[in-house]
Amino acid sequence: MACSVQGRKRRFGARVVQQHDRSESLVTLGLKSLRRGGQRGDWGFDVRRLASAVVTVGLLVAGCATIVVPAPTPSPTPPPRPSLNVGNGTSLEVTLTVNGSPVGVFPAGGVGPTVDVSKLPPFPWHVGAQTSSGRLLTFMTVKEGDGIMTVQNGVGTGNSPMGRVDLSCGRLTIWAGDHPPSGPVPPSPAGSPGDCAP
Repeated sequence: MACSVQGRKRRFGARVVQQHDRSESLVTLGLKSLRRGGQRGDWGFDVRRLASAVVTVGLLVAGCATIVVPAPTPSPTPPPRPSLNVGNGTSLEVTLTVNGSPVGVFPAGGVGPTVDVSKLPPFPWHVGAQTSSGRLLTFMTVKEGDGIMTVQNGVGTGNSPMGRVDLSCGRLTIWAGDHPPSGPVPPSPAGSPGDCAP
């Protein structure tokens, strides 16, 4: 109930009664009835009726008390999640898995899908790259805080997990974060015969 106090005052004898605007009609009716019958004081009005009117005003004022509602406790901010990326330079179709569940299929030598990391389970992530038959090619483990680069005094720092394998049909690299890992040129010849079988 919104309450406000008006500056208008009603003078009765030597006393002043200050009213709330919403209770004005109740008090007015009470004061008008004071001169009707009953016990009267020295001022010629009904003392019991005046007492009743004062109590009514007091109850209305009490109803205007401010109720303090505690602010809700903010939810903790979830830790940032790095992106998961695959550089597939082989002739194999590669499936990326997180904790044993597939999250994307990356074609041979092509651009793969974007992994929606918001749908992944909590850390740590055990990330593997495997062939269509389920043969594991490389893997990495991503913990909370990995793959997030911080810059201080112009110097970037961070831990970016990665997994890499050089096959006879090309190089496969997986990594966490937005910055691809560097590395030496693949040896030539690389791998071994039969390592590019599905």
